[in-house]
Amino acid sequence: MTDTSTSENKSLIILGNGADVHSGLHTRFKQFMTKDDKIQAIQSALSSFRSIRLKLIELFGEDSEPIADERIAQNILHFPIYMAMHKTINLSEYVEETHQKSINTNMLNLNKASMPFFNINAFQYNFLHNSNDKFEELDQKMDSLKGLTFWEILLVVRECSDKSWYDVEKCMESFFLLSGTNPHPGYTAPECIDFDIQNLKESNIELRIDSTEYEFIIYTLIRLFNVDPRTADNFHCNELLMNQLYKFENKFSNYVYDDVHAPDNKDYYQNIGSLIYSLISNSNSKNKQVNIFNFNYTPTNKYLGAVNRYQNIHGRIQYRQENSQKAKDDIYLFTKTRRILSRPPKKNNNKYQNNKYEQKVLEDNINEIIFYGHSLGESDYSYFQSIFDHYNLYNSDLSLTFGFSVHNNHTLIESREKQSNRVSKLINKYGETLDNKDHAKNLLHKLLIENRLNIVEI
Repeated sequence: MTDTSTSENKSLIILGNGADVHSGLHTRFKQFMTKDDKIQAIQSALSSFRSIRLKLIELFGEDSEPIADERIAQNILHFPIYMAMHKTINLSEYVEETHQKSINTNMLNLNKASMPFFNINAFQYNFLHNSNDKFEELDQKMDSLKGLTFWEILLVVRECSDKSWYDVEKCMESFFLLSGTNPHPGYTAPECIDFDIQNLKESNIELRIDSTEYEFIIYTLIRLFNVDPRTADNFHCNELLMNQLYKFENKFSNYVYDDVHAPDNKDYYQNIGSLIYSLISNSNSKNKQVNIFNFNYTPTNKYLGAVNRYQNIHGRIQYRQENSQKAKDDIYLFTKTRRILSRPPKKNNNKYQNNKYEQKVLEDNINEIIFYGHSLGESDYSYFQSIFDHYNLYNSDLSLTFGFSVHNNHTLIESREKQSNRVSKLINKYGETLDNKDHAKNLLHKLLIENRLNIVEI
């Protein structure tokens, strides 16, 4: 490949999703999730599941009159899972079949006390024999979720569907670590799920975590994602979650592609071009050439003559801050760095791919980095910190410009303050990675007094 670098200084522009939103796309996470009414469908299924579960706990939980056979009691208490595993059995059929077997076994010994349903009260009996319509309704609602990815369902279940992409990453992390709900510290969600799926193979429905959310996740995996505990000898939850994560990303990529080509976005390329020019003109360097480091799914090779090189890393979602030394190996599997590292070499068949332009963007003649459209969340710190290391930020003349725009009902002062807080957190966090702790303490101050840190409205 021909090297097109020159000795003339360039700026490196790092674009986040806010650049696409600013240019007219509907790529906020909430906009993606509200498409096709999927949020309402998921919430409706979860509501039905919760209603059934609470009723089962009320009638057959620890505070109710016990059923003699503990295994049967657990099957009833978690019957949606049992029903998903056995597919055609409904609750009344299960009760009648189990009761009859118990009679046949125990009447010979006149051991009525051991019959599982001998002492049930009228309320329990009525629910056991008249609740099939509730289970059928739940089953129909779950059918409507076919075609959704696991992550779409999970993020609605965890009430993250109206958040930003940054909040979604934190929500995924919270699920993965089972924050606040894990009675087994040190175990991740996939590890608990693996244990329970194997346990269910023996028809022993006692879950490690007693919560509606967790039980709904187990139920969903069985009902929608073909996880059959009876044949899941080699089931590994991490593999399923990773596969679903790639499908989730591909689904969003297709959504973005359709949005770019929608009739009401015909001015997208003009808008993003104007944004690039505005970022260049509002920077301190006044460089005429820029390289683009793009975290979005949208193309960069069509922008302007000012763009010399670009790298589109397809801003992928992840769980946690990647530089934590305490991260478990299976959490690391889901980080952005690990997944990009494991991707096969790019082929020239991507909707936006054009390898002629996609070259190394971290050239030696970069003297300014311009950020726009980023939440500057911890999930991307590893990228930013690596770039800062590459250019030896503390001892170099590299300047940093952070662009922002005023949106929604925020004032200019509020928007600037919000961006300033994000920038301060990023720089201070990077300072903590420096070997010289004195440098860590004064990095932000040093950048300011050397006029190498700017926050500008676009």
